[in-house]
Amino acid sequence: VLVVSISQHVMAQVGFDTGHSPPFKPLLRPYLRDAQLEHLCHALKAEAESNYVSGPVYGESLALALAAHLLRQYSANDSSSSQKGGIAPQALRRVIDYIESNLDAPLRLASLAGIAGLSQYRFAHNFRSATGLPPLQFVLRARIARAERMLRETNLSIQEIAYAVGCQSRSHFNSLFRRATGSIPTAYRSLFQ
Repeated sequence: VLVVSISQHVMAQVGFDTGHSPPFKPLLRPYLRDAQLEHLCHALKAEAESNYVSGPVYGESLALALAAHLLRQYSANDSSSSQKGGIAPQALRRVIDYIESNLDAPLRLASLAGIAGLSQYRFAHNFRSATGLPPLQFVLRARIARAERMLRETNLSIQEIAYAVGCQSRSHFNSLFRRATGSIPTAYRSLFQ
C-alpha cells in the first residue's frame, strides 16, 4: 500500500491556476484504476526510495502533476477555462541565469517560480512551453553540460566537480552523468586528455 498526501495549499494553488474553485471536492469512484495516477505515485515512491536523488524540483513537480491530474479527472467542482499565459522573456532569462548561477545548490521549484512571478504549477507549465523541457530536465541538462565542460577544461577531481554541479556524492554524480551521457565521468575525461 502506498499512501500519498498532498497539502491543501498545493491543491488550492493548482486549483486556482487550472480554474477549479476551492475547495477540492473529489468524485467518489470506488475501485478506481488510473494508469497515470499510478505512474505518478510510483515515481514519487521510487524517488523516496532512492533517497531523493533527483533533488527537490523533481518531487515538487510530481506533486504538482499529481494535484493537477486529480483536479482535472476527479473534481466534482465546476472548472472554468484554464488561465493562459507564458513567461515574459526577461523573467525567463532571470530564471535561467539563477539556475546557471546556482547549479551547485539544491534548486526548488518554489524559488524558480518566485523569480518568474508565477505559481509553481503555472511556472512548470509555462517553463516547459517556453523551453521545451520541464524545469527538472532543464536543471539536469545544465548540470551535465557544466560537468562536461569542467571535465574537459579543468583538473579538478571528480568529487569537486560533483559538488560544483549540486551532487552530494561522487556515486550520485556518476549515476546522473552515466544516465545522461552513457559514460562515467572518468571515461569522459580520458577522451579529452
